[in-house]
Amino acid sequence: MRRVRTLLGIAVALALTVAAASRPAQDSTTRSGRASYTFAVTNPDGSPARWDPCTPHPVIIDPSLAPPGDLHRLRTALAELDSATGLRFRVAGTTTRVPTADSGRRPPPGSPHRWPPILIGWRPSSFFAGGEVGETTSTWLRSGPPGGPQVYVSARVFFDANTSVPVSRATLMLHELGHLAGLGHANSSAVMRPDLGPAGPTRYGPGDLTGLRALGRGGCLAVPPAG
Repeated sequence: MRRVRTLLGIAVALALTVAAASRPAQDSTTRSGRASYTFAVTNPDGSPARWDPCTPHPVIIDPSLAPPGDLHRLRTALAELDSATGLRFRVAGTTTRVPTADSGRRPPPGSPHRWPPILIGWRPSSFFAGGEVGETTSTWLRSGPPGGPQVYVSARVFFDANTSVPVSRATLMLHELGHLAGLGHANSSAVMRPDLGPAGPTRYGPGDLTGLRALGRGGCLAVPPAG
């Protein structure tokens, strides 16, 4: 399921659901050989919105509801994301502060011109809607003058803390972090499908890697100041 929200400049939320056996796969993707990928946000010329590749992107983790083993899975998935994209998502610390509706979209107190770090955490099943088991909400703005490329400035990533949900935890991490980098859903991808089952890959596939490389490729982007 995909929901688009307008907050600050623009924000997009991408949610992952548990696979339903009766749901037919409909594939409308950008193809690369036999594999496929899509971008969550694109510029008018078809190129993807990107994080600035010349700047490290701090990540704050809320581990308060993390199931056993998930912190290790998250760090492993972050390392694979960095390797696949060439971007630098760096764990800068932890928090137990419950996010508000504006978390990740407003400047933090005392830092009016800085975007807040990426927040990653776990939430109870009641946090999610319609069978979702993960959600990534990203905020992006235009870089430079009108007509310039879109640049991501902050994001929130949440995983379902309920380990009885029939979904591969490792695949769930890779899936939501793929959204964090800028990938959309692709039915021909084992990782970036909009729904997942209990068995799934622990590495990105060829199509995923092609899309992730494109998201990390290109020159530096001017990040608009917050506030």
